[in-house]
Amino acid sequence: MVASYLNALIMENKLIAAAVSEQQLYTESFRRAVKERSDKLMDYFLPAFFIAGLALAFYFDTWLIAVGAGGLSLLAYYSVKRLLKDSELYQYVLSVVLGIFMAQYIYQMHGMFEMHFFAFIGSAILITYQNWKLQIPLVAVVVVHHGTLGYLQNIGYEKVYFTQLDFLTLQTFIMHIILAAVIFFICGLWGYQLKKYSEAQINQSVEMGRLQKEAMLAQELAILKESLEKEKYLLDSLMDNMPDLIYFKDTENKFTRVSKHMAERYNTTVSELIGKTDFDFHDESYAMQSYKDERNIQKTRKPKIDFIEKSIKEDGTETWFSTTKMPLINARGEVVGTFGMSRDITKVKTLEKERHAADMDKAIAQGKFEIASEVMHDIGNAVVGFGSYITRIRRLLEHDNPEKLQNLAGFFQVQQPALSVAIGEAKAGAVVNMLKGITETQKSNEEEIRRSISEQINIITHIQEILDIQRQYVSGHNSNERKPVSISNIINDSLAMLLAATDKTGISVTSNIAPDLPSIKGDRTKLMQVIMNILKNSIEAIEAASPEKTILLNAFAHDGRAVLQVKDTGKGFDQQIASRLFKRGFTTKASGAGLGLHNCRTIIESHEGVINITSEGPGKGALTTIEFRI
Repeated sequence: MVASYLNALIMENKLIAAAVSEQQLYTESFRRAVKERSDKLMDYFLPAFFIAGLALAFYFDTWLIAVGAGGLSLLAYYSVKRLLKDSELYQYVLSVVLGIFMAQYIYQMHGMFEMHFFAFIGSAILITYQNWKLQIPLVAVVVVHHGTLGYLQNIGYEKVYFTQLDFLTLQTFIMHIILAAVIFFICGLWGYQLKKYSEAQINQSVEMGRLQKEAMLAQELAILKESLEKEKYLLDSLMDNMPDLIYFKDTENKFTRVSKHMAERYNTTVSELIGKTDFDFHDESYAMQSYKDERNIQKTRKPKIDFIEKSIKEDGTETWFSTTKMPLINARGEVVGTFGMSRDITKVKTLEKERHAADMDKAIAQGKFEIASEVMHDIGNAVVGFGSYITRIRRLLEHDNPEKLQNLAGFFQVQQPALSVAIGEAKAGAVVNMLKGITETQKSNEEEIRRSISEQINIITHIQEILDIQRQYVSGHNSNERKPVSISNIINDSLAMLLAATDKTGISVTSNIAPDLPSIKGDRTKLMQVIMNILKNSIEAIEAASPEKTILLNAFAHDGRAVLQVKDTGKGFDQQIASRLFKRGFTTKASGAGLGLHNCRTIIESHEGVINITSEGPGKGALTTIEFRI
């Protein structure tokens, strides 16, 4: 479009420069047309004049004059015209020939006065050539003819046949010449005026044509300008608003135009980027590769489409781009540089890495769950065997009857007098007291054993409950099915699984679960993972030497949402840590991986819920709030 606009300007200058030449061409063309048209008329008039001479020959038998003078006149005219095609001499010969025909007619009619009018007819015919100078030869012929023949007739020369009068006075001759000259002058003036008028018409026509061309050119320029402004607006809109990096480079790989976003990317302005290269903004490895690519594109004229580039910033961070580069070719087919577009895909690459890491975490977790399933199976078997052994001991104790030993002691006590006679009173008393002690000790030990067995059976039952919960957790790990689940049950199961940890650390756990807490639709296994993680974080946040070790758990319904709050008296945290809690890889633990809270938020958000953890500051505990839409 720019080329068209420049061509139009050049054309306008050429038209203005060639206006005079064009006018001359039109003038010459018009004169040539006038000449050809007049010549065609002469091709009719001259034969007519010759035929008229033949007709007049009948009156006075002037055939020799009619044929000789008329024939020679035609021969002279056509000979000059044929021999001198590019000359106007034949027109002057024509003027003389017309004068000769006038003299011929006067002679043939023996001086008839009316024959003089053929001079005026010839003068009028010459007007068609629009050349006043053609009147001069005719005037000369008339003057010479009238002067010479009039003089010869006046001196008595016979058969001159100039006039039918006997004598032509000088006054009459002068008046005759003057009147003839006036007529010739008028005819010449008409020819001259007609030429000027024709030239004026030509000039006007040429000017009108030029003005029309200029108007058309101006209109075309206006259209081109409007189109150019529209294309510039579209290009500027693209360069100023597209988030991609758009750029044009010359053959030396210097920027000639860049998009606004690209300038912002390099923390500079568009004007400051012009003339710079990739070496001014990128590491040498990236800049050199870009330079080689663009040189190859210019050489081969083959574009490089949708390829991935990695750039390392000065601070060491990686930036990834999806880039397309193409050769820049002008209207003459010459390669004048390259242009291209780069799209920042760093976020996509980061998501791919995170997805890969998540897949790895999932695979690791899957392996852990499989190991845990096998371990729980083995533990379950061991617990069942141990429970069976304890139950058998319990049955044996039930068959043992301590009352028989007590009855034996009673019997010896009744028989103590008789036994005293036999073995002595002291020995009999010692035997009775020994049997009583053995009976009391047996009874006390049996009661202690029964209590221990009961406690062991309770512990085994609790372990089996925990194993059942863990089996449900493991079995539901690969299930993505969303079913109605009870938040209350998940909380109770989590507390049961963490009971040993809280008892060991001396932490008091208080739970206030609303009896009307509704169920939510979700993944029970993943929701349990969240609650377990939050409770573990609270347990680990409470230091062993802390004077107050409490965890308060509230669960209730509010404004169409199920709300779970876990408040602890742990270490707490400041605002800087609060802003990074859910960032993947961030942890405050010495051996933590920084995935727990990140995964918790991901799970909760997948259940259309929100999680928020706040603290009033270090040493003031933390409050975790989880909300689910009911």
